[in-house]
Amino acid sequence: MEKFNFELLQSYQSFHTIEEMDQAVRGFLYKHKEDLSEGTISVLTQIWRHSVKVIGVSFARNDYLAEQANVSRRTVIRALNVLMEKGIIKKIPTARKTGKQGVNILIIQPFASIEALKNTMSHHDDTPEVTANKTENKQSHSVRKER
Repeated sequence: MEKFNFELLQSYQSFHTIEEMDQAVRGFLYKHKEDLSEGTISVLTQIWRHSVKVIGVSFARNDYLAEQANVSRRTVIRALNVLMEKGIIKKIPTARKTGKQGVNILIIQPFASIEALKNTMSHHDDTPEVTANKTENKQSHSVRKER
């Protein structure tokens, strides 16, 4: 674990501008929003809002995130795990001067912009690979009529 200080935070800065960070988070939400719970989105929003002093880096405590997102502390922990699994944040543990665990540093990771995601998707991405057999539909329809 690293000792928490402002120089350490600056070394983890992941974006040059707030606009770059905004595009990364919006791109992530564009791609993953339907897979995320409302609580996870609220937690991400709070991390995002608290990552402007050092762009892309938040050091908000879990209890504070829970209060601001109006969710439980346990929901914050689950949300952080989901966000790390999906690659939008990285968590760095820190140590206090006493050697005990300190606050976690949460780093928003670069992600493709919405425009880049739109350009890489083809119209085939929305189409299922297997189309339902029309004969099967007719058979199931005729079975329903007989009953």
